[in-house]
Amino acid sequence: MDIEDLLLQLEQEIRDGRKVLIGNGVVVNPDVVYSIIERIRNTIPDIIREARYIVSSSEKTKEDSLIRARSIVADANKKAEEILSNSTIIKEAEHEAAVIRSQALDYQKRIRMDVADDIDLLLSSAEKALLENLEIIKNAKESNSRKRSDYI
Repeated sequence: MDIEDLLLQLEQEIRDGRKVLIGNGVVVNPDVVYSIIERIRNTIPDIIREARYIVSSSEKTKEDSLIRARSIVADANKKAEEILSNSTIIKEAEHEAAVIRSQALDYQKRIRMDVADDIDLLLSSAEKALLENLEIIKNAKESNSRKRSDYI
């Protein structure tokens, strides 16, 4: 069950709670609320593991792209060295190697930026979800505390 479902259950428990005679308070079953909160806590590590996996996958993609870019540069250097035997072809080879190097470096830069953007987006999304969940839990806790004080 994901956090969104658990939060919906928590909201439903609050909605279904008995209204108190004085104020806007609601009486909820604390066992049910604490059970839902515990399940949310248990689900959060799954989200963090998933985020770590995505970051790890992004790092792997970045590494693979860097290896590919280096391979392209190495191939360009090798090709340039092979062509050195003929002076007319040397200028063409140097130009082609420079173009390939430039393309490889541009590709490497794009991949790094894409990976960094993906990681930032993922972390922002996870942070937002965690903050929203924390706010909901705080609100439920405050609501429960107010209900307790209404009984005293």
